[in-house]
Amino acid sequence: MTDRTLPEDALIILPVRSMVLFPGIVVPLAVGRERSRAAAQEAVRLQRPLGILLQTRPDTEDPKADELHWVGTSAAVRRYPTSEGTHHAVVKGRQRFRVVQWLEAIPSWPRACS
Repeated sequence: MTDRTLPEDALIILPVRSMVLFPGIVVPLAVGRERSRAAAQEAVRLQRPLGILLQTRPDTEDPKADELHWVGTSAAVRRYPTSEGTHHAVVKGRQRFRVVQWLEAIPSWPRACS
């Protein structure tokens, strides 16, 4: 069995299509993609921050590492309400980060070290 312990500075990545989150700002995010839902739910479950990264092309449905900007903002998930299939995360930007390494911890949840 492989040890899946992550470094303390590892972030669960949540790609976004058309917004930039700044430190100190609170925003609601619609979480529509299945992988994004899994990432947000895992961050809530583990009580870890999300790494919010802007996609380089908003029309890409399943962005890979090279289709994301490498500077983003870590965010605390304040609330994660769901109703009738709609998922939203209310997040507060914490601090800027730069991706230094992509980790393959769990295939469905991309993670990066800052």
